[in-house]
Amino acid sequence: MSSFQEFLDTADATKLHAEINQVRNQEFLICSFALLLYAASFPAIAQEPGLVIALLLAFSALLYWHYALGAIRTRLSVYLEVMKLSKWERDYRAFADTETYPSQRTAALVLFATLGITSTAWAGWKLYGATVPPNSSGLLCWTIGFLFIVYVLLIGFLGLRRYRSQRAYYEKEWKRVLQQTGSLPRTSS
Repeated sequence: MSSFQEFLDTADATKLHAEINQVRNQEFLICSFALLLYAASFPAIAQEPGLVIALLLAFSALLYWHYALGAIRTRLSVYLEVMKLSKWERDYRAFADTETYPSQRTAALVLFATLGITSTAWAGWKLYGATVPPNSSGLLCWTIGFLFIVYVLLIGFLGLRRYRSQRAYYEKEWKRVLQQTGSLPRTSS
């Protein structure tokens, strides 16, 4: 391998590591924004429980955005591993695969589940409290209940999409594409 090619590979790895760090930062900001939105919405939900509908929709969008960023980050890190441009990515993955503590992805799913469940419970308590007769808000209750079920299913769907199988899929696809383009390192299996 020429020294110029080694320089290009190092520059690519540096750029992709910076992109991975930026994506991880965006994931953190999404979770922080969700917490802020949750805290700011509680007084409004106390006055108008129907606002929980907008809150569940916002949480759903933020959760999916977080999930999409995680997929982008995984694609980039798997590329670095397949191209053998990052010993860190490979070593970290070997370590993380044996770790029993929750990952950032799991923590985000738990966070969004908690925010959605407590927001809906708060709205339900306000709807069935002494200030609002239960009969006058039946459609609103059904709408909130339906959206809550959809929200829980979204969390379940994103959570059940196993990370390791996603990594294995990306690794297989990167190897296929890089083999077609002739970019796959010769020492790669």
